[in-house]
Amino acid sequence: MYYFRFWKGIIAGIVTLGTVAISIAVVSYLSEKDTEIKKQNFDVLRIGVIDSIRLKTEAKCFRTHDKIAQRISELMLKIRETSTQMSNQTMQIRQNKKIKPKQKQSQFAQMNKKWKVFSTEYSNAMRKEKELDAKLTDYIQNKVLYVISGIAKKFKIDIVINKGSPDVLHVFYNTKNIDITDIVINELNKTIPNVDLKEFE
Repeated sequence: MYYFRFWKGIIAGIVTLGTVAISIAVVSYLSEKDTEIKKQNFDVLRIGVIDSIRLKTEAKCFRTHDKIAQRISELMLKIRETSTQMSNQTMQIRQNKKIKPKQKQSQFAQMNKKWKVFSTEYSNAMRKEKELDAKLTDYIQNKVLYVISGIAKKFKIDIVINKGSPDVLHVFYNTKNIDITDIVINELNKTIPNVDLKEFE
């Protein structure tokens, strides 16, 4: 009985010492890892958010695109009106029995010549408007990027995210203090309130 208690006490002591040793080893290991983590420098990013839909509707510089779109619409309307008018004239000539076949052919040839001149003229006008729109787009985009980068540097923002265009990136939530849309719009309206199309023509 005495020997049983003796060996039982020894075994319990060994188990206790082993547990303490393992605990010390684990704590020491975690402390080393914690120290390694603390030694590393983790940069905290400052993020800014811009609503591109508001930017395009409220920044005055984008309104110049509306002028070009209006001019293109007017050209398209003129083309449709002229095409309809010439179709009606062609129909009238065909239905007019008093006009001889040779005269009809001559009139058709003249109308075809006029249409070619007209279509070439308006095709060139349309091409110029599209080229003008492309130049304007490049100019405004460069200005927008310049303004955004300036604001980002001023407020020490690391990343600026576009939340208004779902095909680029969709932001489901953001706090108001990281939305810089109003700042960018105000700065753009100061920098380029109006764009004169004559400078690009």
